[in-house]
Amino acid sequence: MGGEPFPGFQTNEAPLANVVDLLAQKGKRLHRVYCLVTPQCLSAEMGGEDRALVVEEHGERSEYPSQFEFWCSRMKRLRPALAETDFIPILLHYHEDTLIEDIESQVASLTERIKADAGGYAEWHACHIYADITGGARYVTMMMTSVMQFLQYDGMRVEKMIYADFKTLSRENRIFDVHGTLDVYKLVAGADAFVSYGISRTIEKYFDYDAESGTSGKPISDALKGVLRAMHTFSDAIQICQTGNIPPALSALSTAITVFLDVPEEDRTVDDRMFMQLIDTITEGYGELLGETEDEAERYVPIIRWCRDKGLLQQAMT
Repeated sequence: MGGEPFPGFQTNEAPLANVVDLLAQKGKRLHRVYCLVTPQCLSAEMGGEDRALVVEEHGERSEYPSQFEFWCSRMKRLRPALAETDFIPILLHYHEDTLIEDIESQVASLTERIKADAGGYAEWHACHIYADITGGARYVTMMMTSVMQFLQYDGMRVEKMIYADFKTLSRENRIFDVHGTLDVYKLVAGADAFVSYGISRTIEKYFDYDAESGTSGKPISDALKGVLRAMHTFSDAIQICQTGNIPPALSALSTAITVFLDVPEEDRTVDDRMFMQLIDTITEGYGELLGETEDEAERYVPIIRWCRDKGLLQQAMT
């Protein structure tokens, strides 16, 4: 992700330093850092089990109430831009017999805390989140991903998801932005919205697709643009009850999907391949609606049935 090498001794130091440096280039800073901390790293005063820590650096001995407070002090020394940043420890509970309940409870608690600290709903859209998902138990990453999903839904922006790699993904120690992995949830949600309600807006947003110009902010094939255009046309027709436009919109969608499926594998972009994982679900969800009949009137029977099954009663009656 750029920047100078960072000589840290813990993997969670480099990601924070990287974010601080990136923001400094824009004249900005972090206001709050939420840290998921196990009881072993927090002092008893903070609800943990740590019993102080003595550190010797450069011939100087210093005592800290806990490993967490040592880390906070160290980071503020290494990055003075953190001097006014609030470091907020979130005690991480772990009980194997109630793991799922623990995760759900802590997801709710952390989400509530971040939203409360950010102010009311009107303030949430001004919040920018930088997440470090390096190391720790696997369930912590799952928990953080869930928290970010909630925060994004409330209008906060996840700018980066940072992973500090120790010669695992590459031959060097590097920091990666893996934000794209979070976007996959949006793609799946978009496909679900289209299959469940005929709404294409979410999937168009994922591909940064503009229906008016027919352009996409992502590198996708013309064939996929054709599918998105057909999905948009059908979505418009079904949402505003343009009964006469529904059959031709479905025909156009069926044709566009066929064209997309015929694109050679070597000509597909990464985003094309991502969409390919959802094609079966979409075609199965629409089933006989994508089939052709000689009598146009016969197409309305499955359309009415589909609208009824999806709870689109007004469309079914129209």
